[in-house]
Amino acid sequence: MQSQIAGVAMCGAAFAVPRRRYHVRPEGDSAPVLTSLGFRLAPLSESLVLSIARLPFAEAVVLADATLRRRPDFVGSEPLDRALSFLASLSALRRVTGVLEFASALSESPGESWSRAIMALQGFEPPILQQEFVTDGARDRVDCWWPSCGVIGEFDGKDKYLSLGGSSRADQWQALNAERQREARLRSRPEVRAVVRWTWDELRHPEQFARKLELAGVPRDRARRRRAA
Repeated sequence: MQSQIAGVAMCGAAFAVPRRRYHVRPEGDSAPVLTSLGFRLAPLSESLVLSIARLPFAEAVVLADATLRRRPDFVGSEPLDRALSFLASLSALRRVTGVLEFASALSESPGESWSRAIMALQGFEPPILQQEFVTDGARDRVDCWWPSCGVIGEFDGKDKYLSLGGSSRADQWQALNAERQREARLRSRPEVRAVVRWTWDELRHPEQFARKLELAGVPRDRARRRRAA
């Protein structure tokens, strides 16, 4: 699902929503709608709105974030506003606009987007994204930063260094060592109280992920949990 979601933001990509499959075509393209081979050709704005209206919240956020990373001017654009006007119900409009308001171009991967969505669904305080720390001349950017409690959050952590495609064992060790040094710099800062890491496995079990954030000290208010639909 992650590859399908990320692909929708690029013209020519194929992706799926329940009961239908689509190809994305450029905005303003006057080509007719095609139905051969079970595909329908649709502009990005229509594809995005239709998908967000139907997908679960976390998947919809991944899609919206990916779109904003590639097209930061997309929200508020005429094609998107026109696509929103085609929605069949007020509840669908609220759902789509809610996801678009939540979306952020600062989420740099599907995992980061999914993490933010689960945090919102579980009632956690929203983090600052891509916060940069400068320590002894070294610049380190982190996925999530909660200044209220001094907690840094990192999606995937060491796993992404262990899974370098085609890398030698020496390259993997060098990457791991660089990450250890990076984390040591971050932990040495007086404002940083804890560094918490998580993987896809934990995101697939939201309560397990929530427990990890709670143990690290990230503020949580169950009363502000976002509705999934």
